[in-house]
Amino acid sequence: MLCKRTLFFGALAFLASTALADESCVNSACAVDNPYNFTSGLSTPTPHLSDNTNPVATGAMAGAVPIATFGATCDDAALITASTSERTIVIPSGTTCTVSNDLTLTTKTPWIVEQDALFLIDSGKAMCLHNAIIAGFYQIFYGNGAVSCLDNPNPTWWGAKGDGVADDTAAINAFVVASAGKDVFVPPGTYNTTGSGSVIVNNGTTIRCSGTHATIFRSTTASPNGGQLFNLLGWDSRMLSCGFSASVTQTGGHYVALRGRNAILNDWYAENDFNAVLMTGVLAQTLNGVLGNGSAGAIRATQASLLRTSPV
Repeated sequence: MLCKRTLFFGALAFLASTALADESCVNSACAVDNPYNFTSGLSTPTPHLSDNTNPVATGAMAGAVPIATFGATCDDAALITASTSERTIVIPSGTTCTVSNDLTLTTKTPWIVEQDALFLIDSGKAMCLHNAIIAGFYQIFYGNGAVSCLDNPNPTWWGAKGDGVADDTAAINAFVVASAGKDVFVPPGTYNTTGSGSVIVNNGTTIRCSGTHATIFRSTTASPNGGQLFNLLGWDSRMLSCGFSASVTQTGGHYVALRGRNAILNDWYAENDFNAVLMTGVLAQTLNGVLGNGSAGAIRATQASLLRTSPV
């Protein structure tokens, strides 16, 4: 009787611990473990940040077919035909899919893009790809064209390294454009950038970083191009859990400009800035921010005045 009772209560304890683990994931930021935010049950390996790559295993994808099934060349026609398939599509390593015309594709299943496979978007052309792409933290988009409509983009897909050495400006700005209206994830790393230029964080876009000291956007010019690293001009645009720094003395500009209505910067850290945050949008807010040492001659007054939640 004692043995049975022990087994019974042991089973209850196991079930309770499992339920608590599931609840803790629901109630916390699980994006680092599941950066793609899938709910389909597909298993995606956790990226290895040491080499900034993450080859995606396709063996578990029952019924997946290669893009070559839909054409000897991965071109506009093959992509259009593949988008109508009920099967999961794999873009194998070594494949180049060339987009020569504007395309709007609504796929029925996720597409798996293996490492060293790529989409080459011709200059002046745009690909709008509705539905999820499954890929690791490696580059999959090349060329001077535009990509949009993705469910789950991250900046490494445009070549961002996050190694604190490479210039990630173009990749970050392309990622911001592709993220319009989405809730997206930025993996850990130090991303060097010269500024946003004319690129804006659009309406309803949320950029989630991996933590204030895990994901750091670092200004590499004395005054960021466009006046800031990120321009939250869209209504209800958000940046969460991000860090900001600089590799050179800042003499002007901002890390983040909150210009949109109800734009919010929450859970953030900034150092070496000239003026970390510009807040002019109606109902714009900064929440849970921490300021390190500013640049010599920084114009910010005090941490309290910067962190107020009313527009300046």
